[in-house]
Order: sequence, then structure tokens, then C-alpha cells
Amino acid sequence: MRMCRKLLESVTRRKSWDTRSLLDTPFNRCLNIVDLIGIGIGSSAGIGIYVLSAHVARCDAGPASVLSVLLAGVTSLLAGLCEAELTTRLPKAGTSYVYSYSVFGELSAFITGWSLILEHVLGAAVAAKAWGHYLDYMLNDTLHKYLAETWNWGNSTLLATTPDVLGCSVLLVSTLLILLSVKIYSVVNFVLMSISGLFVLSFICVGFFHIQTHNWTKSPGFFPHGVRGMTSGAALMVYGFSGIDNVATASQESKQTYKHVPTAIVSCCIVVFFVYFGSTASLTLSYPWSQLAERAPLSKAFEGKHIFAAKYVIGIGALLGLLASVLGFLFSLPRNMYAMSKDGLLPRCLSRVSSKSKTPMVSTFLIGVMSAVVSLFLNFESAVEMLSAASLFSYFVCAISVVCLRYQTESVGVYQEYSDAEDTDYSKHGYATAADDHTTKVLPKLEIMANGDMSLHYDSNSIAESHVDGLYMNGHCCRDNRDSLRRHSSVNSERTRLFPKRSRSNFSLSSLSSMIRLPSYSCTEPSQSTWGTARCALVVFIISSTCMCLCLIALSVETSSRVWWAVTASCISAVFMITAALFVAKQPQNRTKLYFRTPYVPFVPLLLSFLAMVLIAALPFLAWIRFSGWIGAGLLVYFLYGIRHSTMSTADEQEVVLYDVTNPEFTVDQMASGLPRAQ
Repeated sequence: MRMCRKLLESVTRRKSWDTRSLLDTPFNRCLNIVDLIGIGIGSSAGIGIYVLSAHVARCDAGPASVLSVLLAGVTSLLAGLCEAELTTRLPKAGTSYVYSYSVFGELSAFITGWSLILEHVLGAAVAAKAWGHYLDYMLNDTLHKYLAETWNWGNSTLLATTPDVLGCSVLLVSTLLILLSVKIYSVVNFVLMSISGLFVLSFICVGFFHIQTHNWTKSPGFFPHGVRGMTSGAALMVYGFSGIDNVATASQESKQTYKHVPTAIVSCCIVVFFVYFGSTASLTLSYPWSQLAERAPLSKAFEGKHIFAAKYVIGIGALLGLLASVLGFLFSLPRNMYAMSKDGLLPRCLSRVSSKSKTPMVSTFLIGVMSAVVSLFLNFESAVEMLSAASLFSYFVCAISVVCLRYQTESVGVYQEYSDAEDTDYSKHGYATAADDHTTKVLPKLEIMANGDMSLHYDSNSIAESHVDGLYMNGHCCRDNRDSLRRHSSVNSERTRLFPKRSRSNFSLSSLSSMIRLPSYSCTEPSQSTWGTARCALVVFIISSTCMCLCLIALSVETSSRVWWAVTASCISAVFMITAALFVAKQPQNRTKLYFRTPYVPFVPLLLSFLAMVLIAALPFLAWIRFSGWIGAGLLVYFLYGIRHSTMSTADEQEVVLYDVTNPEFTVDQMASGLPRAQ
């Protein structure tokens, strides 16, 4: 029993953050708003336009793929709003892994980070294989025919019939480019994205000049595979919006995290949605969706319309766009692995950062080699089907994290204490650096009351007058005493503002729950009681959403009239979901001033969690089997290595607590046991 309790404590231990660890970074803060938007759009647009749009139309949704893009876009926009708040709270590389570690615990964080490793490796491999398909098609399939004749491995559902030499080569070359410098990568990515965008706009316009409405209306109709086919396509199209995760990953390399990252995330979602919707509608209206090819589908489709030079024009655009996607996946994943390695859950060597290029060298090289091997051997269709599982799980984690952080009593991460941050300055790395000879150390004093009660307080004479506005550590410090904590900072001559000056106007979007008037006797600050009520209601919402998804699966599979039980269960689940959401909304929220607030909490994150669960349920069964196998391998890695080498485990074993006791005769043993002071 003791061993089980210790194991449970280990897998559920959460990570707390102090100001320096949140704002310190070994990377180079050199990315501006244009760089961040370029990273987000460049890593998303290529694989979404040139791979996923045609694949979803051909295999899943047909003409209804435009609705798949719409559903995926709404889901990703909600996820972007949630991730913007979490990123400004915790501006660290690792995104969903970091959020999960701070809210749910170590095991949940490891599973989230491990799943992202698989997804980004597959994404880089798919983009590289598609890049090779378009290049080989421009060369009249010369390389493919040669390999099919000389090096054919036979048909397989998982492995490719021939090795993909072109895809492997472009991944290795891209890895070398990523190793140079993040600023060089951002410039190259922006150039590739801009030129590719011109080609995308050209074929969208040309496609609308060749509209044939019967491509949407002729048998089998607009929904050839039903609503389930449309939702399956949306589940896959979600991966086309993965650029928002890359933007959040770059928060440690952004010049102004608070100002630039939320703007870049929302901008990327909007731009990518309109580009996806236009390209998908143009493709399915101008060409029969059932005749789309597996290799280089857009080039073959427009060449089939006898459009002059379509093979080369679209081919060049695809090469540029897919190369930007390859670079984007190779940029973001090493930083996720860096965060996991820094916490001890993966080998420490993966967290080494080059002193010259300020990039994680070992993890970048490892990811490049892994992606190259996967692209060389894995079947293209199998890799595409496994793409979105981790993204949807990440969306779900972000949604629940926002709700938990808003309704719990502690304030996690970076926040603003006052409405004006005009005195907030940071050194060139974006954090307050305390000089050793000027730092004022404030130790808590334990005061013993006459009745035996104990209270911690801070000596006002020992508190530094200078402070960093609104940056505090959550968790172990009492919320009522946080106004007494100040940090003295020495600011360098060359400064940047990581969290710049805010106007007195309310920047944050208001929450719908704040419009619900509470009774006069209700508290306006969260307490343990209200947090417990919100937590129970949140669990009910998740269980009801799961039941709803299972009922929807049953309704989509079973076509007979004996599905009354599924309809009834769906209605009951919907009632419980709405009731639970209202119970959560009725509880008081944490009123800490954030640099960005997700609007209409809890309804936006709860809607996101429900949509993520619906799309998760729509994924192919084989994709979930393969994804589960990867998670099983990750659990072995965690329990054999991560749980023993975790920095949280080391901190628990080596923790030393210092006390300043007003009465020397009052021993530490008496204090720990709660005994009153001797009279």
C-alpha cells in the first residue's frame, strides 16, 4: 500500500514555477511578430494545401471536405484562444507538455509530450514524402519507376513499396539548415511562405474559373461517406492548423511574448482557414474528387484540366510550401524534447543548447534522423492517417487546463498585478536579473500566537522597494501575502520589454461567466469549496461528453431502427453536459489580471474539449491502434527512466526547508506536530 501511494504521488506531482525559470531562456530572443506569423503559416499551409486537402476529399469527405475545413478551423481557433492564454501564463518551450505538467501532473505531461514527438516526426516525414512526390512528378516519375524496378519491397499496409530517397534527402538537408540559427530559419521560412502563397492564390483563382457544379451534386452527392466521413476529414484537417503550436513553442525566442504570441496565433488560424477553404473548394469544384491521385494530386488534377504549365507551376509552389512545412516541424519538436529533457523525463543530452547558434543541437539532429528514417520506410497513407491524434489530445489538454487555472485558488505562471505595467523593465534576456550585492533576501518569520496558532509574515523593513510588477510564483506562497514579495532588479543599458506597457483600457476579452450575477451572499473569489464544485462539474462534463461521443459512433455505424437507446442516451448526455457547464460558470473565477484571457470562459474551452472528443472519436480505428502502441512504448520509457530521473523526484529527495522561528525554544519538531508554544 505504501508503494502504491508513493507511485501515485510520483505520477501526479505537479511542477511549480518561479519568475526566473519562466522568463529565463538559453535561446536567442530574436523573433518579432512577422517571424512568428511566418512560422505559423509556413509550417501549416504546405502540408494542409498540397497533401491533406486532396487526401480528405479523395478518401474521407468528398465535396463535404469544405465543411471538414470549417469544422477543423473552428476547433483550431478555439484551441488558439486557449493556447494564447496558457502561453502568456507559461512562456516556455513545450506548449501542451508544460501546461499539462503544471495542471495535471507528471505522467499526463509525459504522455502529452511523447505523443507530440510521434506526431511531429510523422508530419515532417509526410511533408518530405509529398515534396518528393511533386518533384518526381515534375521529372516524369523517373525515380519512382527506377526504384520500382530495382528495389521493390512488395505491398504492405504499413511500409512503403520502395524507399523514398528524395524525402529522406530533403529532411537531412533541412536539419542542417535548422541547426544554423533560428533567425536564419525564420527568414528562409518567410521567403518560402511568401513565394508559395503567390502560387496558391494563382491556382485557387484558376480553379474557380473551371467550376463544374456537378462535381458536388452528382451521385453519390455532397456527402458520399455521410456525416461521419465529414467529421473524419475534419479530424485529419486539424493537423493543417498545427502551426499555432509552433508559434507557442517559439515563445522563448520571441522578443515580446505577451504582445506578439497571441496575435500571431489568432492571425495564423484566420489566414490558414481562408487559404484552406479556398483551395479545397477550388479543387473539389473544378475536378472530380474521386479521381484525385495519391501522388502529387494538385498538379495532376490541374494538368487533367489541360491548363498550360500547371504541372510545373503548381509543382514549384508545392516544393516551396512543403519545404516550409518540413522546416516548421523540425523547428518545433526539438524544443518540446528540450523541455522534457530539462525536466529529466528524457536523457539530459537532449537539452544541450549550442552556445553559437542558440539551438538544441542534439535533439534537432536526432529528430532529423528519425524523420528521415520514417520517410524512407513508412507508407504514405499510413503516416497521414496517424497525424491528428496527438493534436486533438493536445487541444483537449489546453481546454481543460484553462478551466482548471481559472477556477482554482492559486495563480499559476506570469500575471499582472496592476492594470498599468509602465514601470516594468527587463534585461536583454527578458527577465529581471538580481545583482548579488544588491539583492535583498526576504525570509518568512513564523509567529506563534497565544492560542498555539502559527502564521507566516514578512518583515516590511527587509523588503526591497524596487519590484518587478506582477511576476510571482504560484503554489507555496499565500495569495494574501503576495503583495509583500518584491524582487530587486538591476537592468542593463540595452533592454527589451518581454511584457510591454499596457494601456489602462481593458485589453482582455471579458468572460461570459462574469455576466452572470451572483447572489449577494456568494463569494467573488474562488475558494477550496467553489473549486471543488467546479472540479466535480468538470468531471461530469467530461464523462457526459464521452458518452455523447460513444452514442454518436453507434448512430453512425448502426443504420437500423434499433438505435433508440443511442438517441435517448445522447439526449440525456446533452442535458448533463449543459447542466455541468452552467454549474462551472456559476462558480467565481480567479480574478488575477492576465496578459491575455481566453474569452467566454468556461464555455469556449468546454466547447473546444467537446469538439476535440468528437473528432478523436472520428479517427480511423487502425490509427488509434498504432497510436496506442506508441503510447505503450512511451509508458515503458517513463517507468524505466523518466520517473527515476525526473527533476521533481530529485527535488523531493533533496528538499531542505529553512525556518526563522521567533522563539528559539520552540523546536522544529513541535512546529511540525502543531503543538502550542510552552507558556
